[in-house]
Amino acid sequence: MMLMTLTSHRKPASKKITLVIKRESKTYFEMVQEKREREANMPPPRALKSEELDLDNLQDCGSRYELGYVIGSGVCADVYEALDTQNAGKKVSIKVQKINPEFIEDIKEEYRMLRDLSQHPNIPDFYGAYMKKHETHSDIWFVMQYCEGGPVTDLVRALIEQGKRLSEQHIAFILKEIITGMVFLHINHVMHRDLRGSNILLTKDGEVKIVDFGLSRETTNTFDKKKTYLGSPSWMAPEIMRCGYKEVDGYDNRIDVWALGITAIELGDGKPPFEDMHPTRALFQIVRNPPPGLYRSSNWSQHFVDFIAECLEKNPDHRPFMAELLEHPFISELPENDLHLASELKVLLENVTANIKSSRREEARIRDGFLKYKDQELQTMHVEDLAALETISEDLIVQELEERHNSKNHYTFVGDVLLFINPNTHLNLYGTKYHFKYKFKSRSDNAPHIFAVADSAYQDMMHHEEAQHIVLAGEILAGKTTSMRHLLKHLIFLGQGAAKVGEKIEKCINVIHAIGNAGTPINANSTRHVMYMQITYGSSGKLSGSIFWLYQLEKWRVTGNRDPLQANFHIFYYFYDAMEAAGELEKYHLAPGRKYRYLRAEQTDDKIPKGPRETPEDNVTKFQDIYQNLNDIEFDEIQMEMFSNVLAAILLIGEIQFDSTAENTAELANPEVAASVAKLLTLDEKKFQWSLCNYCVVKSGTAERRRHTKEEAEEAREVLARTLYVRLADWIVNVINLKLSLIRAIFGDKHCVGILDMYGFECYQKNEMEQLFVNTLNEQLQYSYNQKVFVWEMQEQEEEEVPITPLQYYDNKPTIDELLNKPEPMDVPNAVFQTKPLNGSTQSILQQGINQMTLDMERAIRAQSRFDNVLFAPLSIVGALALVLLGADGETKRELVNFMGVKTGRNLDNKSDVIHKALGAFFESLQPAKDKPRPAEVRFANGIFYESRYKIKKQYEQLAAEFYRAENYPLDFGNPASAHFVNKWVANRTEGRIENLLPGPLSPQIVLILANVIYFKGQWEVPFQTKYNKWDVFHGVNSMGMKEMIDVEMMTQMARVEYSHSQEGQVLGLPYKGDAVYMYFILPKNPDLKEYTKDLSHDKFLGIIAETSVVDVIYTIPKIKLTNSIELRPILNSMNVTSMFDISKSDLSNMLVDSDNSSVAVDQVFHKVDIELSEEGTEAAASTGIIITRITKPMVKVNRPFIFFIYHRPANTILFWGSIYKVDSNSKKPPSAE
Repeated sequence: MMLMTLTSHRKPASKKITLVIKRESKTYFEMVQEKREREANMPPPRALKSEELDLDNLQDCGSRYELGYVIGSGVCADVYEALDTQNAGKKVSIKVQKINPEFIEDIKEEYRMLRDLSQHPNIPDFYGAYMKKHETHSDIWFVMQYCEGGPVTDLVRALIEQGKRLSEQHIAFILKEIITGMVFLHINHVMHRDLRGSNILLTKDGEVKIVDFGLSRETTNTFDKKKTYLGSPSWMAPEIMRCGYKEVDGYDNRIDVWALGITAIELGDGKPPFEDMHPTRALFQIVRNPPPGLYRSSNWSQHFVDFIAECLEKNPDHRPFMAELLEHPFISELPENDLHLASELKVLLENVTANIKSSRREEARIRDGFLKYKDQELQTMHVEDLAALETISEDLIVQELEERHNSKNHYTFVGDVLLFINPNTHLNLYGTKYHFKYKFKSRSDNAPHIFAVADSAYQDMMHHEEAQHIVLAGEILAGKTTSMRHLLKHLIFLGQGAAKVGEKIEKCINVIHAIGNAGTPINANSTRHVMYMQITYGSSGKLSGSIFWLYQLEKWRVTGNRDPLQANFHIFYYFYDAMEAAGELEKYHLAPGRKYRYLRAEQTDDKIPKGPRETPEDNVTKFQDIYQNLNDIEFDEIQMEMFSNVLAAILLIGEIQFDSTAENTAELANPEVAASVAKLLTLDEKKFQWSLCNYCVVKSGTAERRRHTKEEAEEAREVLARTLYVRLADWIVNVINLKLSLIRAIFGDKHCVGILDMYGFECYQKNEMEQLFVNTLNEQLQYSYNQKVFVWEMQEQEEEEVPITPLQYYDNKPTIDELLNKPEPMDVPNAVFQTKPLNGSTQSILQQGINQMTLDMERAIRAQSRFDNVLFAPLSIVGALALVLLGADGETKRELVNFMGVKTGRNLDNKSDVIHKALGAFFESLQPAKDKPRPAEVRFANGIFYESRYKIKKQYEQLAAEFYRAENYPLDFGNPASAHFVNKWVANRTEGRIENLLPGPLSPQIVLILANVIYFKGQWEVPFQTKYNKWDVFHGVNSMGMKEMIDVEMMTQMARVEYSHSQEGQVLGLPYKGDAVYMYFILPKNPDLKEYTKDLSHDKFLGIIAETSVVDVIYTIPKIKLTNSIELRPILNSMNVTSMFDISKSDLSNMLVDSDNSSVAVDQVFHKVDIELSEEGTEAAASTGIIITRITKPMVKVNRPFIFFIYHRPANTILFWGSIYKVDSNSKKPPSAE
C-alpha cells in the first residue's frame, strides 16, 4: 500500500521520452573534454594540490574586513556579509567557522577545494583564509565572492508565496549551470556530498555558484568509492545509508546526481520531498520506498519529470554520471545563447524579501549515525520502527527504547504495533494541531503517535470496507485507558459528522468509567473491567455513534476482599458524598459519616494514590458531572432515580446483619435495614426479608424450603450485592446503547472501528485470586499476539515458499496450558468453580470424555488396520453403551464410566444418575425442538428390544425412557422376522441410510438388543456449484501403505471459512447453515494418519480448532459417499472394556429381574456408518447395536477360520496339524435347507 501511495502522485505520461546514451562510441572522458572545449572560459583540468592548510601559521586578517549581517547559517558555520576595507570597500562573503577538533579535516579539505578549484565560473572566487583568535576559541575565516542573490531556494519560495513558480527554462538553466560545475569537480576527482538548494547561490547578475565544500572529498579516480556515512538527510542517496553493511562496498560520485535530482524537486516545489519529516524517518523513506517525485507531476513537462526520474534511480549502477545529464532533452534543448535567462533571473531576484530570508529552515547534518544541528550536541539517531533494525537483540531493543524515551520520544512502532512507554507526565502531544497532522496520512509521514494508529484504522476501514480492531494491552499504569481516550478523540475528529455525536460518546465513556473504575494500591483510577466499544460510521465515513460491551466487571470489589486497600467502584463514593453534601441522605435511608461497610472509608493508607475514597471533597462535582452526562445522554428522571436507588440499596445491603438461632439457622438482626432496601428496590418487604434467610431446592419436581445458616446467609447477602451491581452496570450500558441507536439508525453504521480496553498485568506485594484471573486474561491476549506476530508470520513465509527464518520469542503457551487446559488434576479456574457436583460441570466433563474417547478409539482401530479407512460415530457408540451403563453395576459399571472419560474427581459409583442426567441433557440439547427446526438437523433414537420370555426391571425401563427416550419392544428372537424388525426400525430412523445392521437370523440365546441411531443432515453455509465440479486425482494410500492415485469428482468453492496453517499441516472448517455445526478437514503434511493421531489429545484437538481464523479460502473437497461396518468388541477390549463381555465377570444386574440375571453378558457390538458429501451439504447416519445373550452352557461354533491338530496323549505327540481358512462340504445340501 505504501508503494501505491507514493506512485499515485506521478501521472502516466502521454508521451514516452527515452534517453539513449551510447557509451560504446565515446568514453566518459571524451564526452567531458568535448563539452569543456565548447566552454570558452572554462579553465583546463587541474589536480588538487597536496599542500594542506597550516592552521598554526595562518595569519590574522586584523581589521581588514568589517563583518555585517549574517546572510547564511549552516550546521557548523555562519556566513557574513562583509566589506574589504583594503579594496575600496568591496563586498565579500566570509564563512566563519569555529575551529573544533572534530571538524579540522572538513576545514582543511574545504580550503583545498576553494584554493585550487575556485577559478571555475560556477564556483565563487576565493580570496583567502584567516585565523581569528578569541579568548575561549579560534575561528577560521574563508573569504569568498559575495553572491547578492542568495540561495536559489529563496527565489523559489518567494515566487511560490506570490502564487508563481520558476519556469522550466529557468530551472533547466540553473540545473545546467550546476551540472557544469559538478562535472568540473568530478573531473578533478572531487565528490561534493552536500549538493542542495541552499548551497546553490545566485549573483546579482543571475550567475549560478556552488558553495559549501566542508563535506567534499578528493577521490583517487572517477570511480573511487567512499564509505563515510554523512550528508544532509533529505538529499542523501540510498547507497550512503547502506554503506555500513558488509555487502555494500561504498558509494561513488553518483551520489551527487541523486542530490541534484532532489534539488530539481526543490526548484519545482519549493522544498525537498522529506523536509517536514524527522531525519530518521526521511532516511527510512529514502531506503525503503520508491524514489520521490514532484508533488504534482502533471503540472510539469514530461522532460522535467523524466530528468528527475533519471537522477533518482535507486540502483547507483543504473544511475547516469553527471556529464551524461547534459545530454538529457530537458538540458540539451536549452538555447545555446542563454544569457537572457541569467538576466531574467536577475529581475526575478527582486521578489526575494527579508521575510523569505528569515524563514529559512534550520539545516541538519548526519555523520556516522549521529544527527547534528547548529549549536546543539550530537544526537543519536534512533529508528522509529524497531522492525527496521538490521540486527535485533533484546539488549539492543531495550537500549533503543530507553534512549528514545530519554529523548522524549515515548511512542515507537514495532511493525503494526505501537509501543508506548508511559512517562507519567502531561504530554503536549494531543492538541488540535496534532489532530490535523495525523489526518489521512501515510504512517511514515509522521512520527509514531497514538493518532497514527487511529488514522490507519480509519483509512483501512474505509478502503477495505472491513471492521478494524485496536487492542490496548500492557501492565497496570501503562496508560491504556488514557490511550483509549486519545484514540477515541481522534476517531471522532476523523469522522466529524452529526452535531455532538462525539461529545455524547465521550460522555458515555465517563459514565462507564465511573461505574467500572476503582482505586487500587498503585492506581487511583484503575480500569476494573474489560470494555469493547465499536465506533460506527455511515457509508460516507461520517461518525454515527458507538456500541459498548462490558465484560468481567470485578463484582467482588463491591463487597471487598481480604485486601483493605482495594477501594470500591468510584460511583459509590461520588453518589454518597454528593448526597451528603446536598442533605439528601435521608431520602435514600442513608446515615451521614461514611460508616458503611462497602465504602471501606477508613481502610486506607497514606502511601497509596489518592482516589475518590480518599478525597470526598472532589466527589460532589464528579457526581454532578456524571448526573449531567446521564442527562445529556437522555436518561429520563425515572431512570436516573432508579440508578440512585440501586446504589443506595447496595450500600444498605452491606449493613444487613444476621443472628444464629438455637437450630443453627439464620434470622435477621436488623430487619429495618432490610425493609429500607426493599423500599428502594420497590420489593415486598416480607418476601424480601424471608428470602434473606431462606431458599428453595427443587427436588423431583417439588420445591422444598430450606433455611440458611448464619454463615450461608451472610454469603448470600454478599452475592446479592455483587449481582445487583453487575445487573445495574449492564442495564446502564444497555440504556446507553439504546439511546445511541437512534443516531446510528439515521446516519447508518456501515463501518466501524473497535477498541478493546482492559485491566493490565498486575503484581502486588500480596496477590489474591483476583490477580490470577486478571493475569490469565492478559496471558491469553499475549498468546494471541505471539501467534499473530511470530507463528503466523512463519506460516506465511512457508506458504509463500520464502526461506523461513526461525523467530525466537517468549512463548507463554505452557502458561496458558497450565491455567486453562484441564490437565491432571483439573486446572486452577475450574478447581475454583467446580467445588460442587453440579450437572453443568459433569456435562462438560462428559463432553471432554467423549472427545478423548473418540481419539483413543481412532488409535485402537488404526492399530488393527493401519491404512484402512476409519469411520465411526462416537455419539452413537456412547448412546448405546449408556444403555448398558444404566443397567450395569460393579466392575462393569466402573469400566464403562472410565471409558466415557468421566474422571470427575468424585465418587460416582452411587451417583450414576448425575452422569445420565448430564448425558441425557446433552443429547437433548443437540436435537431440535419440534416447533423450532434447525438448519442443521441432528436426531437421536434409542431402542430396547428384549426377548418376550424375560422381564425388564421397571426402574431400568423408566430411567431409559426418562434419560434417553428409549423405546421398548418385546420380540421373539427365535423368529427370523425379529432381525428384520430391528433392522427396519434402524432404517426408518436413519432415512434408509443404515440397512441390515444385524446380520442374518438371530440366536435364541439373545436376551436384549440395545440399539442407538444418529441421523444428521445439514446444508453448507456456502453451497458448492455443480458447474465448478471436475474430476481430479485423490492421492490415496492402499491397504499395503503404497501410494494410490484415485480419480474422484471434486467440488470447489471460495468463501470466508475457518482456516489455519501450521508446520504440521492445514485445517479447514466449513460451516453448515445455522453456524452451530461445522465439518473440519485436517490435512497433515505427513500422510501417515497413524503417526499424526498417536499423540492427539482432547486439549490439542481443541487447540486445532481454536487456532483457526475466518479468512477467504479457495477450497476443494471430494464429492464422496463413505460407508463402514465394524465389530467393536475387539476394539473395546483393547480399550479396557472387558468385563461386560466375560460371562464370569459381567454385572448387568440392573436390567432384568433377579431371576433372569444369571449368566448374562454382551456378546457382540455392531456399528455401521454412512456419510455422503454433496454440493448442497452432508447427510450422515450411524447405528450401534449391542447384543446381550444368556449363556447357560459354553457354546463353540466352528464356523470361521480355525486351527486343529490330532494329538496322541500318551505319546505326547501331534499326529496331524491343520490351519483352515475355508472348507468344502463333503455332502450335498438338501432341498429343505435351501
